[in-house]
Amino acid sequence: MEHSDIDDNLSVRVMKQLLENEEIKAIQDYANTVSITRLGLNDHGPVHMRTVCYNALKMLRILHDAGMTIGRKDHELYSGIISCQIITDILQKIIPARW
Repeated sequence: MEHSDIDDNLSVRVMKQLLENEEIKAIQDYANTVSITRLGLNDHGPVHMRTVCYNALKMLRILHDAGMTIGRKDHELYSGIISCQIITDILQKIIPARW
C-alpha cells in the first residue's frame, strides 16, 4: 500500500466518524436552531458546516506540508499555524468587507 493510499483511507475513515458523531450532529442542529429560529439568519447547521469544511480543506490542501519547513515531527500542527495567517491575508484581500 502506497503512502497516498493510506492517507486517502485515513481521511475517509475520519470523515465517516465525524459525520456519524452524535455530539457533532447535536451541535450542528442547535447551531441551526440558534441561527434560523432565534436570530433569523440563514442555515448554519449541517449543510453549511459541511460546505465550510469542504472549502477549508481545499485551501489547507495547498499548504498541508508547510510545517515541513520546521521539521517532520508535528509538521501537521505547524502547517496549520503557518497557513492560518497566509489564508487570512488572502481572504482579507479577496473579501475585505467581511474583515
